[in-house]
Amino acid sequence: MNIINHFIDTMKTVLVTRATDFDGRSDRPEYWWFTLYLTIAIGLCVAVDNYVIGITFWSFLEPWPGGMRESGILVGLLFVSTIVQSISLTARRLHDRGHSGWLQLLTNVLNRAKPVGDNHQLWNVQRNSQANFDTILQCISLRGNPEILHYPHRVEDNTQQKIFGFLIEKANFHYWKFDFKVQNNSVFSDDLDSLGYLVKDCHEIPMIKCGTESDVDLPNFLDTTPELNNIYFMENV
Repeated sequence: MNIINHFIDTMKTVLVTRATDFDGRSDRPEYWWFTLYLTIAIGLCVAVDNYVIGITFWSFLEPWPGGMRESGILVGLLFVSTIVQSISLTARRLHDRGHSGWLQLLTNVLNRAKPVGDNHQLWNVQRNSQANFDTILQCISLRGNPEILHYPHRVEDNTQQKIFGFLIEKANFHYWKFDFKVQNNSVFSDDLDSLGYLVKDCHEIPMIKCGTESDVDLPNFLDTTPELNNIYFMENV
């Protein structure tokens, strides 16, 4: 009951009390409780739209290469009723991380910017790669506030093949590497591994295949098993 009461109190704060509060800070639990709320609400709205109401409309709310998408009327109403709260909460969360709330505007503009000319394939690869990186950062953020030290860069190092799954094709081997730090590394520690919880949090998280030759045979999710391990964390000491 304490969890349910905390969830309800958090939703009252986000949706009503601080709905238009673009100042101050919001901690991780407040942000992720609201994310859970939206996930549940969207799922219910989609179900009702598809199987009960049966009314859809063409929406530009989530544009991507390919143009418009078909959305249910309840999903549209949910978007309209929570857009201000989503923006204000994200601004407060960015403040808590030491960033300007305007950063979300820049992110949205870049994510929705369409390619010029015939570079659609390259644009899709870059956009999907960024989306995958954002997903990994969200997994890390479940337990800590990551500060990026070095952004992802391509590494071609055959000496590191052994740290990845033994079923992964090693021809033309390369991987992407980034460095980050958190205030307290112990948040990732379980009884067996100092990064155990981080590894478990990332396992089977969906990824977007970017369409490059190197990821054709890779699963479309993060895998931390010995056979198909495609993500690896290491502490720098």
